[in-house]
Amino acid sequence: MTGGNLLQWLQSSRLALSTPALLIAGVLTSCMTVEATAEECQLVDKVNGEPFKVYQIMGYRNIPDLGTHCVERLKIWYGHEFWPNGVPRKDDFDLGLPDRGRVQRVAERSPEFGHLTVLDIEHWPVEDETFAQAAVDNHITVLDWFRKSAPDDQAVGYYSMVPIRDYWRAIRGEDHPKYKDWQEENDRLVELASEVDVLFPSIYTFYEDQEGWLTYAKAQIDESRRIAPDKKIYAFIWPEYHPSNDSRAGEAIEPDYWRVQLDFLREHADGLVIWTIDTTKAIDFADIPPWWDETVDFIEDSFACQGCSS
Repeated sequence: MTGGNLLQWLQSSRLALSTPALLIAGVLTSCMTVEATAEECQLVDKVNGEPFKVYQIMGYRNIPDLGTHCVERLKIWYGHEFWPNGVPRKDDFDLGLPDRGRVQRVAERSPEFGHLTVLDIEHWPVEDETFAQAAVDNHITVLDWFRKSAPDDQAVGYYSMVPIRDYWRAIRGEDHPKYKDWQEENDRLVELASEVDVLFPSIYTFYEDQEGWLTYAKAQIDESRRIAPDKKIYAFIWPEYHPSNDSRAGEAIEPDYWRVQLDFLREHADGLVIWTIDTTKAIDFADIPPWWDETVDFIEDSFACQGCSS
């Protein structure tokens, strides 16, 4: 029964509802209508008819309602939620588990932000042959704790764990020994890949070399498909150059370069996540560089928006 039908039934019912009761019913049906609209919002590719998801984890001030473009908010839970006294350093090879109660509280709160959750625990050494299995076991344990306290329909995945992010080995090509070494490291993550609901590979921009980025991104997506062929892939992208680029760190990516990335993900992934660093909290959304205008053009050019808010 839709919200409108429910309210009509209540009003016409032989039940003698009081005015306060009808007001409450109106509020409930309004909530139902909003929820239904949110759930129906979907981007559909104009060429192949496939759905595509665009999420945002942006820190800007005064972000408007992006529902007109079907850009959905996504929640990421960082390590400090689980280790409030400081996340262990990766170089310490600390394999200690977080407090289970903190994981449970995150799971209980996650539905407030939608039906999809991203966990960000990056210090367990999945790349190290000696410790990789223990690291995978830890990740799976946290998933198990999370699911025991989250609703059954809550989907969850890890940022950047599967596959391992590696620019230089990824661009060498499948026949190169270092590329094969990278694949062997990813093979150790098959069990973890089978446990998550979604993969969130990280394909941030390190260099101005667009062809290099495309090769690197394609390899990351290909590895995701290879080790988890049945999982959705929502790739993380960042509209700034990575801090490791000494000459361009923190600069906005050029709009044409950004469009190259968006078009690539439309073709090769199931969706994307636009992420920005916490320091963007000092920037008003209205003042961001033109990469956002390019994002809007990309959505309008590429997709039909079903159920989007006006």
